[in-house]
Amino acid sequence: MKTILTTLIAICTLLLISGYSKNDSKNANAGFKPMMDVYAYAFNSGNVDTLNSICNSTFTRFNGLTRVDRGLDSVKIFIKGLKTAFPDFTFSIDQEVFADEHATLLWTLTGTNTGPGRFPPTGKSFKVSGLSLFTFKDGKLESERFERDALYLMQQLGFTLTPPGK
Repeated sequence: MKTILTTLIAICTLLLISGYSKNDSKNANAGFKPMMDVYAYAFNSGNVDTLNSICNSTFTRFNGLTRVDRGLDSVKIFIKGLKTAFPDFTFSIDQEVFADEHATLLWTLTGTNTGPGRFPPTGKSFKVSGLSLFTFKDGKLESERFERDALYLMQQLGFTLTPPGK
């Protein structure tokens, strides 16, 4: 996981070096900021239909090496499940960088596991930070690649890692 996170950090650095200018009002990708706000709103509100206006139907989320949500409908199902398991789930954007057809977000997730999901509710809360690299195509979101410390998240929810037997 460290290799993937290191790669994402390197990509973000390259995006910064490639000509990102926070104050450049002529920036061709200035319209991507409102799209990122709508993306966060969909996760925070559970109103997944708002994604129709900003995502291609083939929008794909890559979660490190462990999970891929292919197609906008799959992403919507994921968000609905997340909001069921964590009704108070929040996706806060801490920092954004835009360059060419890409956006990089540093974000913080919080929530309390009070609803059913992939595992029984623990009643515990979590707070974890992460990083996403978004790609745009034809003026809409095409993909997201993200990383966060899943082990730390699960530990906050009360899960433990059991070493393999000999």
